[in-house]
Amino acid sequence: MTRYGYMLLAAILAVVLLTGITAPADTTYHGQLTATPFDGTGIWVNDPGDDEDWFPAEIEWWITETEAGFYHYQYEIRVYHGAVSHFILETSDPLPDGDIWDITGDYGEAFIGEWFYPGSGNPDMPDDLYGVKFDDNGCCGTTTFNVEFTSNRLPVWGDFYTKDGTAGCEGLNTFWNAGFLLADPLLPPSDGSLDGHILRPDSYIPEPSTMAMLALGLLTLGVAVRRRRETE
Repeated sequence: MTRYGYMLLAAILAVVLLTGITAPADTTYHGQLTATPFDGTGIWVNDPGDDEDWFPAEIEWWITETEAGFYHYQYEIRVYHGAVSHFILETSDPLPDGDIWDITGDYGEAFIGEWFYPGSGNPDMPDDLYGVKFDDNGCCGTTTFNVEFTSNRLPVWGDFYTKDGTAGCEGLNTFWNAGFLLADPLLPPSDGSLDGHILRPDSYIPEPSTMAMLALGLLTLGVAVRRRRETE
């Protein structure tokens, strides 16, 4: 085999490696925000008081890189009374349906890639929020709400909002992250929270097929240049 034959074989092997092998999952981020009465350093809570307090209200999250190069997002909301009616998680705009999959948990329906606004459906929500809304599967359920999914988007810092069911349950409670009205931090993801924000999906992850196409394009260019030199 000639020297150029070996070069061609090496390039083909590189394409195979790019498409067939992915890095092992070794990245996991974990954080938590908690609220107590009159304390908005982590979570702001608006509740009717008496026996319907949501204190202590908490949100906890785990984001794990998968072997396929995507990210698995898991969120758990815990309240003292009542039940979570819905949970809105910020994402970047736009968010196609195909960017979130394998959704599991306590939710009944997911609304992906929409704008959500303050009003009767989202009382006390500090501002508009774009992202995904997870509706509970019924009112007056458990005080713990879990939802998890896989996405091709990287974790970045952002916001959330959640609320209780109607007053026919345990009252109308709402809470959101304390940094909701602050600019989302642009620092890399890490454990814990940053300025009262949580980790949520944002940027695209280059897929292995994209890298393979790039490698194949470079290979084709190299062959073309070689042939041109041989004919000169």
